[in-house]
Amino acid sequence: MIIPIEAQVFILAFALFIFDSLLLLYVNEGILTTKGRAGWRLMSGSEAAGIRGQNLFCPNPFVLHKPLFRLSWQFDKSSVTPQENSPEWQNRRFIFSTLTPMIYALAVTLFGIMPLALFFYPSDTLLLLCVAYAYLNLIGCIAWLYWKRHIIGLSNKKLFSLSFECLVCPPIALNLVRRLSLQTQTNQDLISAAYHLLAPADWAAAKLKFLKLLDQQIVGEEENSERYKLLNARRMEIAVMERPV
Repeated sequence: MIIPIEAQVFILAFALFIFDSLLLLYVNEGILTTKGRAGWRLMSGSEAAGIRGQNLFCPNPFVLHKPLFRLSWQFDKSSVTPQENSPEWQNRRFIFSTLTPMIYALAVTLFGIMPLALFFYPSDTLLLLCVAYAYLNLIGCIAWLYWKRHIIGLSNKKLFSLSFECLVCPPIALNLVRRLSLQTQTNQDLISAAYHLLAPADWAAAKLKFLKLLDQQIVGEEENSERYKLLNARRMEIAVMERPV
Protein backbone atom coordinates (compact mmCIF):
# COMPACT_ATOMS: atom_id res chain seq x y z
CA MET A 1 0.00 0.00 0.00
CA ILE A 2 1.34 3.40 -1.01
CA ILE A 3 1.06 6.05 1.71
CA PRO A 4 0.01 9.45 0.33
CA ILE A 5 2.70 12.13 0.47
CA GLU A 6 0.53 14.27 2.77
CA ALA A 7 0.26 11.40 5.26
CA GLN A 8 4.01 10.87 5.09
CA VAL A 9 4.56 14.53 5.99
CA PHE A 10 2.38 14.27 9.09
CA ILE A 11 4.00 10.99 10.13
CA LEU A 12 7.42 12.60 9.77
CA ALA A 13 6.29 15.67 11.74
CA PHE A 14 5.00 13.49 14.59
CA ALA A 15 8.19 11.41 14.52
CA LEU A 16 10.28 14.60 14.80
CA PHE A 17 8.19 15.73 17.76
CA ILE A 18 8.68 12.38 19.54
CA PHE A 19 12.39 12.20 18.71
CA ASP A 20 12.93 15.73 20.01
CA SER A 21 11.30 14.80 23.33
CA LEU A 22 13.46 11.70 23.99
CA LEU A 23 16.08 11.81 26.72
CA LEU A 24 18.95 9.56 27.77
CA LEU A 25 19.36 9.37 31.54
CA TYR A 26 22.24 7.95 33.54
CA VAL A 27 21.26 5.46 36.26
CA ASN A 28 21.76 8.15 38.92
CA GLU A 29 19.48 10.62 37.14
CA GLY A 30 15.73 11.07 37.36
CA ILE A 31 12.97 13.37 36.17
CA LEU A 32 10.74 15.30 38.54
CA THR A 33 7.46 16.44 37.04
CA THR A 34 4.13 17.70 38.30
CA LYS A 35 1.30 15.46 39.50
CA GLY A 36 -2.22 16.81 39.81
CA ARG A 37 -2.67 20.32 41.15
CA ALA A 38 -0.04 20.31 43.86
CA GLY A 39 1.85 17.02 43.79
CA TRP A 40 5.05 15.79 42.18
CA ARG A 41 6.06 12.58 40.44
CA LEU A 42 9.49 10.98 39.99
CA MET A 43 10.24 9.16 36.74
CA SER A 44 13.31 7.39 35.40
CA GLY A 45 14.57 5.96 32.14
CA SER A 46 13.67 2.51 30.86
CA GLU A 47 16.18 -0.15 31.87
CA ALA A 48 15.11 -2.18 28.83
CA ALA A 49 16.19 0.49 26.35
CA GLY A 50 19.29 2.63 26.37
CA ILE A 51 22.61 3.53 24.79
CA ARG A 52 26.08 3.35 26.36
CA GLY A 53 24.90 2.98 29.93
CA GLN A 54 22.12 5.52 29.65
CA ASN A 55 18.43 4.63 29.89
CA LEU A 56 15.89 5.92 27.39
CA PHE A 57 13.16 8.21 28.73
CA CYS A 58 10.12 9.13 26.63
CA PRO A 59 7.67 11.58 28.22
CA ASN A 60 3.95 11.27 27.65
CA PRO A 61 3.31 12.97 24.27
CA PHE A 62 -0.17 14.07 25.36
CA VAL A 63 0.83 16.18 28.38
CA LEU A 64 2.76 19.02 26.79
CA HIS A 65 2.20 21.36 29.73
CA LYS A 66 4.14 19.36 32.31
CA PRO A 67 7.66 20.66 33.03
CA LEU A 68 10.49 18.15 33.39
CA PHE A 69 13.27 18.79 35.90
CA ARG A 70 16.38 16.66 35.49
CA LEU A 71 18.27 15.93 38.71
CA SER A 72 21.01 13.52 39.74
CA TRP A 73 22.49 12.06 42.91
CA GLN A 74 25.75 10.45 43.94
CA PHE A 75 25.90 6.85 45.07
CA ASP A 76 28.80 7.19 47.48
CA LYS A 77 28.28 10.68 48.92
CA SER A 78 25.69 12.07 51.28
CA SER A 79 23.17 14.68 50.21
CA VAL A 80 24.91 17.89 51.17
CA THR A 81 22.81 20.14 48.98
CA PRO A 82 20.44 22.46 50.87
CA GLN A 83 16.68 22.12 50.87
CA GLU A 84 15.07 24.59 48.49
CA ASN A 85 11.98 26.28 49.81
CA SER A 86 8.52 25.32 48.61
CA PRO A 87 7.77 28.66 46.87
CA GLU A 88 10.81 28.13 44.62
CA TRP A 89 9.46 24.81 43.38
CA GLN A 90 5.96 26.26 43.09
CA ASN A 91 7.32 29.00 40.84
CA ARG A 92 8.95 26.37 38.63
CA ARG A 93 5.64 24.55 38.54
CA PHE A 94 3.60 27.47 37.21
CA ILE A 95 6.10 29.61 35.31
CA PHE A 96 5.08 28.07 31.96
CA SER A 97 1.31 28.29 32.53
CA THR A 98 0.80 31.17 30.07
CA LEU A 99 2.83 29.37 27.39
CA THR A 100 0.94 26.08 27.41
CA PRO A 101 -2.36 27.26 25.81
CA MET A 102 -0.44 28.33 22.71
CA ILE A 103 1.41 25.01 22.60
CA TYR A 104 -1.81 23.00 22.81
CA ALA A 105 -3.43 25.22 20.18
CA LEU A 106 -0.45 24.55 17.92
CA ALA A 107 -0.69 20.78 18.56
CA VAL A 108 -4.41 20.69 17.73
CA THR A 109 -3.76 22.68 14.56
CA LEU A 110 -0.83 20.55 13.36
CA PHE A 111 -2.19 17.10 14.17
CA GLY A 112 -5.93 17.70 14.26
CA ILE A 113 -7.30 20.45 12.06
CA MET A 114 -4.71 20.34 9.27
CA PRO A 115 -5.10 16.58 8.60
CA LEU A 116 -8.87 17.07 8.48
CA ALA A 117 -8.42 19.95 6.06
CA LEU A 118 -6.20 17.83 3.82
CA PHE A 119 -7.92 14.45 3.86
CA PHE A 120 -11.59 15.00 4.65
CA TYR A 121 -12.48 18.61 3.82
CA PRO A 122 -10.00 19.66 1.12
CA SER A 123 -9.92 23.42 0.94
CA ASP A 124 -7.03 25.71 0.11
CA THR A 125 -8.61 28.47 2.18
CA LEU A 126 -8.96 26.25 5.25
CA LEU A 127 -5.40 24.99 4.86
CA LEU A 128 -4.04 28.53 4.61
CA LEU A 129 -6.03 29.51 7.70
CA CYS A 130 -4.53 26.55 9.56
CA VAL A 131 -1.00 27.54 8.58
CA ALA A 132 -1.67 31.15 9.57
CA TYR A 133 -3.12 30.10 12.94
CA ALA A 134 -0.20 27.75 13.58
CA TYR A 135 2.33 30.51 12.96
CA LEU A 136 0.28 32.96 14.99
CA ASN A 137 0.71 30.64 17.97
CA LEU A 138 4.39 30.17 17.14
CA ILE A 139 4.93 33.91 17.14
CA GLY A 140 3.08 34.08 20.45
CA CYS A 141 5.43 31.46 21.88
CA ILE A 142 8.48 33.34 20.65
CA ALA A 143 7.14 36.59 22.11
CA TRP A 144 6.68 34.81 25.45
CA LEU A 145 10.26 33.52 25.25
CA TYR A 146 11.54 37.04 24.64
CA TRP A 147 9.44 38.48 27.45
CA LYS A 148 10.55 35.83 29.98
CA ARG A 149 14.10 35.30 28.71
CA HIS A 150 15.78 36.66 31.85
CA ILE A 151 13.52 34.72 34.22
CA ILE A 152 14.05 31.39 32.46
CA GLY A 153 17.74 32.04 31.81
CA LEU A 154 17.77 32.33 28.02
CA SER A 155 20.70 34.13 26.43
CA ASN A 156 20.05 36.14 23.28
CA LYS A 157 21.95 33.53 21.26
CA LYS A 158 19.88 30.68 22.71
CA LEU A 159 16.68 32.67 22.20
CA PHE A 160 17.49 33.23 18.52
CA SER A 161 18.47 29.58 18.01
CA LEU A 162 15.33 28.23 19.68
CA SER A 163 13.08 30.67 17.84
CA PHE A 164 14.64 29.74 14.50
CA GLU A 165 14.17 26.02 15.18
CA CYS A 166 10.50 26.52 16.07
CA LEU A 167 9.77 28.61 12.99
CA VAL A 168 11.54 26.20 10.64
CA CYS A 169 10.15 23.05 12.28
CA PRO A 170 6.90 23.81 14.18
CA PRO A 171 6.59 20.31 15.79
CA ILE A 172 9.70 21.12 17.84
CA ALA A 173 7.80 23.99 19.48
CA LEU A 174 5.49 21.45 21.10
CA ASN A 175 8.39 20.52 23.41
CA LEU A 176 9.11 24.08 24.54
CA VAL A 177 7.97 23.58 28.14
CA ARG A 178 10.06 20.43 28.41
CA ARG A 179 13.12 21.97 26.82
CA LEU A 180 13.01 25.07 28.99
CA SER A 181 12.34 23.24 32.25
CA LEU A 182 15.09 20.68 31.58
CA GLN A 183 17.68 23.44 31.52
CA THR A 184 16.53 24.75 34.93
CA GLN A 185 19.31 24.69 37.52
CA THR A 186 18.50 23.62 41.09
CA ASN A 187 20.44 23.52 44.35
CA GLN A 188 19.19 20.07 45.32
CA ASP A 189 20.20 16.59 44.36
CA LEU A 190 17.57 14.03 43.34
CA ILE A 191 17.35 12.32 46.74
CA SER A 192 16.79 15.54 48.64
CA ALA A 193 14.27 16.93 46.15
CA ALA A 194 12.31 13.67 46.00
CA TYR A 195 12.23 13.40 49.80
CA HIS A 196 10.83 16.89 50.27
CA LEU A 197 8.48 17.04 47.26
CA LEU A 198 6.97 13.57 46.86
CA ALA A 199 3.95 12.36 48.78
CA PRO A 200 4.82 9.78 51.50
CA ALA A 201 3.63 6.81 49.40
CA ASP A 202 5.50 8.05 46.31
CA TRP A 203 8.64 8.64 48.37
CA ALA A 204 8.44 5.08 49.73
CA ALA A 205 8.31 3.70 46.17
CA ALA A 206 11.14 5.99 45.03
CA LYS A 207 13.27 4.99 48.02
CA LEU A 208 13.00 1.32 47.04
CA LYS A 209 14.34 2.21 43.58
CA PHE A 210 17.24 4.19 45.07
CA LEU A 211 18.11 1.30 47.38
CA LYS A 212 17.95 -1.17 44.49
CA LEU A 213 20.38 0.96 42.49
CA LEU A 214 22.72 1.11 45.47
CA ASP A 215 22.53 -2.66 45.91
CA GLN A 216 23.57 -3.08 42.28
CA GLN A 217 26.57 -0.83 42.90
CA ILE A 218 27.49 -2.63 46.11
CA VAL A 219 27.46 -6.06 44.43
CA GLY A 220 30.01 -4.82 41.89
CA GLU A 221 32.45 -3.53 44.53
CA GLU A 222 35.20 -5.41 46.31
CA GLU A 223 34.13 -6.12 49.87
CA ASN A 224 35.70 -3.84 52.51
CA SER A 225 37.02 -1.42 49.88
CA GLU A 226 36.65 2.27 50.62
CA ARG A 227 33.85 2.73 48.10
CA TYR A 228 32.12 -0.40 49.41
CA LYS A 229 31.96 1.20 52.84
CA LEU A 230 30.75 4.51 51.43
CA LEU A 231 28.00 2.80 49.44
CA ASN A 232 26.79 0.90 52.48
CA ALA A 233 26.81 4.06 54.58
CA ARG A 234 24.83 5.83 51.86
CA ARG A 235 22.36 2.95 51.77
CA MET A 236 21.80 3.14 55.51
CA GLU A 237 21.32 6.90 55.28
CA ILE A 238 18.59 6.59 52.63
CA ALA A 239 16.95 3.56 54.27
CA VAL A 240 16.08 5.56 57.41
CA MET A 241 14.66 8.54 55.52
CA GLU A 242 10.95 8.25 56.30
CA ARG A 243 8.16 10.66 55.43
CA PRO A 244 5.34 11.04 57.97
CA VAL A 245 1.97 9.95 56.55
